[in-house]
Amino acid sequence: MQTLIVQTLKRKATTIIKTSSVSTSIDPSFTIYFLINSCGLSRSAAIAASSKLHLKTTKTPHSVLSLLRSYNFSKSHVSSLVSRRPKLLLSSPSSTLKPKLDFFLSLGISDIPSLISSSPSLLLWSLPNRMLPNLNLLQSLLGSRSAAAAAINKSHSLLTADLRKLLLPKVDTLQQNNVPMPVILKLISMDPRCLLESSTLFSDSITTLKSFGINPQSPIFAHALGVFDKLSERVWQRKLETYRSLGWSKEDVFAAFAKHPYCMSVSDEKITSHVEFLEGKLGWERSYLMANPVVISLSLEKRIVPRCAVLALLVSNKVFKLKNGVRARHLMMGQQRFLDKFVSRFQSDVPEVVDAIQGKVEFTGFREIQN
Repeated sequence: MQTLIVQTLKRKATTIIKTSSVSTSIDPSFTIYFLINSCGLSRSAAIAASSKLHLKTTKTPHSVLSLLRSYNFSKSHVSSLVSRRPKLLLSSPSSTLKPKLDFFLSLGISDIPSLISSSPSLLLWSLPNRMLPNLNLLQSLLGSRSAAAAAINKSHSLLTADLRKLLLPKVDTLQQNNVPMPVILKLISMDPRCLLESSTLFSDSITTLKSFGINPQSPIFAHALGVFDKLSERVWQRKLETYRSLGWSKEDVFAAFAKHPYCMSVSDEKITSHVEFLEGKLGWERSYLMANPVVISLSLEKRIVPRCAVLALLVSNKVFKLKNGVRARHLMMGQQRFLDKFVSRFQSDVPEVVDAIQGKVEFTGFREIQN
C-alpha cells in the first residue's frame, strides 16, 4: 500500500496544471512527495505542511537539508523542524541559515539540532538587528562574552526578546528596590526568564518577596525571585496548603522559603515524604527543619535514607556516637566526604555500611536505636 501511495505521488508530481494565464504552477502533491521522501514527514504531517509551503523546485530545499546535515541534524530533527516551520526550506542556506547556526556554535550551545528542532523560531530572527545587539547588551552588563553566552544558554529568549524594552527596565526596578548590582547580575546569569515578563507582575513579585522578610540586598533574593516567578498563583497556593496539611503555618513556610527558596519548587509528593520522614523517623523539630529547608530538596531514596542507614548501623554497632542523632550536616555534606568519614573509615568494623550506602539496607528509624 505504501509503495502504491509513493508511486501515485510521483506520477502526480510530474503533472503540470495549466491555467488560462501564461504562468504555471506545480501540483501540491509535488511538495507533499518532497516532504515525505526528503524530509521524513508522515503523510498527514506533509499534507499539513504543504498548506504553508508550495515548491516549484527543490534546489533550495535540498541545499537547506544538506546544510542542516552538516551541523549533525538527524532525520528526526529535520522532520520536527520542517513540520513546525516548513517555510524554512525556502531560506537561503548561505546568507540566512549558516550565519545563525555558526552564531549559536560560537555561544557554546552544545546540542544545536535539538535546540533548533524544538524552537525553530530562533532561525526566523534577524542576526544583525536582534540577536547580535542582544548579545552585545548582555556582554556589557555581565562583563564578558562567556558570561553572556552562559546566560543565553539558560534562557534562549535572551536572544530574541527586546531586551532594551524588557530587561533594562527590570534592572532599573531592582535598583530602585535596593537590590545591588551583583545580585542583579546573578539573577540575569542564573534565571533570566523572570526579567522578561510583564513589568507589573515583576514589581508585584518584588513586593511579595520583601513581605516574606527576604532582604533585597541578600544573594538569596535572586534565587527567591527566580523560583517565585516560575510558580503560578494556583501552584503556589497548592504547595502552601501541602505544607499546612503537615502542620506548618504560613509563617513557617515563608521562613523556610526565605532560607532556601527551592523548598517550594519540589513536588507536593516530595514535600510530604520529606517532612514526614525528617520529622517522624528522625525526630527533627519543625523549627530545626525550617532552619535547614535545603534538606527538602535532597533525594530521599538516593541520599537521605542510605546515609541514615549507614549512621544507624554505626550507632547500633557502637563504633560511632551521635549525641543529637542525624543532623542536617550529615545529609548536606559532599558524597565523597561522607564516604570517607562514615563508610570507608568503618568498613572493616561494620561491612554492612557498604550495602547501606547503596540503598540495600532498610532504615526503620533512628530514635529507637539511640534509646
